[in-house]
Formats: sequence, C-alpha cells, structure tokens
Amino acid sequence: GRRLLIPLGTSAVGDPAILVLGLVRVPLPPGVSGLSAAPVTVPADKAEATLMLAAAGNATTGEIPNLVVRGFMKFGGQAAVDVAIKLTVVE
Repeated sequence: GRRLLIPLGTSAVGDPAILVLGLVRVPLPPGVSGLSAAPVTVPADKAEATLMLAAAGNATTGEIPNLVVRGFMKFGGQAAVDVAIKLTVVE
C-alpha cells in the first residue's frame, strides 16, 4: 500500500475554527474502497496537524473528486465542517 500525508491547517481547511475541537475524519464515498485514514485529533493549543491517508493494494483507482475531510468543532454546540478534496489513486 501507499500513504499520503495531508497537512491540515487554516490554508488546507479554509476555516481556522475547524481546529477548535480537533477531530478530523475522512468518510469514504460510495463505491470507494481500500482507503483508510485514522481520525486525527488536533490539540486546542495547535493550529495544524497531519492526516495520513493510506491506500491498500486493492484500493479503488482513478480520480476521486469528492473525497471529504470532515472536521468537528464546538461553536455554539457541536458542528461539522466538510471540505471536499480531489484525490487520484494510481497503481
């Protein structure tokens, strides 16, 4: 398998508030398999973290235009912010 490190910060997610609570996940779109990313917890006193996306040998290949990085935060209650990224998986 292969791994991709995705830096998360205000420039990557577009909104610094996404890092307040610090939990970031990557849910897979329908029809996509073989990709995984462990949830990342960003400490409240940090402004960035690194998300590691892993592709197994059987990962769906080709362009995945709608892969979502989902950040959870507390801002007047629990909220989620989704940012779509484009990923191309090659063999």
